[in-house]
Amino acid sequence: MNRDERSTDTPAVFVFERLNEICTGDSEFERELLGEFLHGSPVLLARARAAIAAADASELEQAAHSLKGSARTLGADALGAALFALETMGRNGDLSPASPGLERAEAEFERVRTLLEEHLRKSAA
Repeated sequence: MNRDERSTDTPAVFVFERLNEICTGDSEFERELLGEFLHGSPVLLARARAAIAAADASELEQAAHSLKGSARTLGADALGAALFALETMGRNGDLSPASPGLERAEAEFERVRTLLEEHLRKSAA
């Protein structure tokens, strides 16, 4: 658990210790895993946006669930929390707060993307 998780109830933007546990020091695997996450996340966020526009609660639940799993597994806890909220909205069929919820998820993804792209640049140097 990192300092941010202990000191507040706010989820961490990214927990690099979790990524390190998954990759067990294999930098090539880490780059591949992060590349897939950075490439696939915008696709799932776009699916969520389309589901909200179409008032398709089931599709919103599925898209949010898929990305939530990847985010939480890798260590993107704040993004995972935002996606859990979207997934719950979809499951409950209440899409009234979904647009602001998606904006939050997209903002969290941008925070994660910035951190991970910088991490990848540093590790490639």
